[in-house]
Amino acid sequence: MTTEAKTKRGIDLKAVKNIGIALALIIVLIVVLQNTQSVETRVLFVSFSMPRALLLAITLVVGVITGLLMGTRLRRPKVDDAAKAD
Repeated sequence: MTTEAKTKRGIDLKAVKNIGIALALIIVLIVVLQNTQSVETRVLFVSFSMPRALLLAITLVVGVITGLLMGTRLRRPKVDDAAKAD
């Protein structure tokens, strides 16, 4: 075994990652199966109907994209006025 795949205690990190992914997928499946009811959604002047699970997924994607954009915007190094003058 390579040292990259295991920690000092001998835990296989690849197996832990796979178990975490499997648990996340099971939770997502449970949420989708429990939220199949149709809900009325209004955005500005438009009203439409969609499954609640789809509305949750859209909200998740918008939140992730917003977080990524804000994270990259906040991590940019700021250029001070002294560096601009050079």
